[in-house]
Order: sequence, then C-alpha cells, then structure tokens
Amino acid sequence: MARRQREQADIEGMKASLLRLENVLGRTRQVTTSMRDQANTLGADWTGAAAGDFNAALNAWLDDCATVERQLEIVTERLRKSTGEHARALTGTGDGAGGPTEGKRTG
Repeated sequence: MARRQREQADIEGMKASLLRLENVLGRTRQVTTSMRDQANTLGADWTGAAAGDFNAALNAWLDDCATVERQLEIVTERLRKSTGEHARALTGTGDGAGGPTEGKRTG
C-alpha cells in the first residue's frame, strides 16, 4: 500500500513537472517571437556598422533560443510519454482511459 502511494505521488510530481515544462516552453516561444518582431522593427529603421553587429548578435541569440526550444520540446514530450506510461502501469490500464483493459472486448 505504501509503495502504491509513493508511486502515485511520483506520478503527481511528474504531472506537476510536465505542467511547469509546458509553461516554460510557452513562455520561451513568446519571448522568441517578441524578440523577432522587435528585431524586424529595429532592422527596418537602423543602419550602419552597429546595426549589423547588433543584428548578428541577435540572430545568434535567436538561433540559440531556437535550440533551447527544441530541447525543451523533446524533454516535455518524453516526460509526457513517461508520465502516461507510469500512470497506466500503476492503474493497470492499457488504453489510457483510466480503467483496466483486461477482459474488455474491442471492436
């Protein structure tokens, strides 16, 4: 019984972590979009060597941010999958519907 409670607590922790990761990913996307929009606005009005240097640095930052986004997507998806698998294993379901699948007829 204690083990099952611990496992349920672990799943709840995984769900909470998943929610946090999804929030971080969403916020990262918002910031990146905002920075791209600001860069486009600034690029239309700013010329010269400083503008070129700034634009190069900003593009490098945006590329790095895109890499972070991709990695966050991977981690989020893996955690989502693992959480579902653990929850199904704990509850004995194989269909993700929340109930046992053994003995159910399909079709």
